[in-house]
Amino acid sequence: MIMKSKLFIMASAALGAFASMGFSAGQTNVAFGGNVPLVCKVELGQAFGTIGPNGIAEIGVAQELCNSRSGYRLVARTSGVAEGASLIVDGQRFAITNERDFVIAETSGPAAKSRAIALDAGNGDGGGNLTLRLEAK
Repeated sequence: MIMKSKLFIMASAALGAFASMGFSAGQTNVAFGGNVPLVCKVELGQAFGTIGPNGIAEIGVAQELCNSRSGYRLVARTSGVAEGASLIVDGQRFAITNERDFVIAETSGPAAKSRAIALDAGNGDGGGNLTLRLEAK
């Protein structure tokens, strides 16, 4: 009982303080703010593949996450890949030019997506390097 009395007295004192400051229940506004850090990352699950009889190597699934309010671009870069090779992302083919960046996907807002990545080896043996990165807009 003593504890309830103390809480009631403290609550009454707090309300009295608000009343003496000129606030009433209908006028009180409370605003909260904060900063959310920008996070943009892409991870490639398996990250290797064996070339099948059709000349295509299933590389893996890219997991993307980016909280940029205006969206992001998924950018790829290859090196050491044979002429005529192409990158296949969710069934869409992209011609490869080694040592150059190329955009393979773009969003207009924050997103978390998964994309299947494969390589058509073209005239080569499927060797080479692939780098993926997200660029916030």
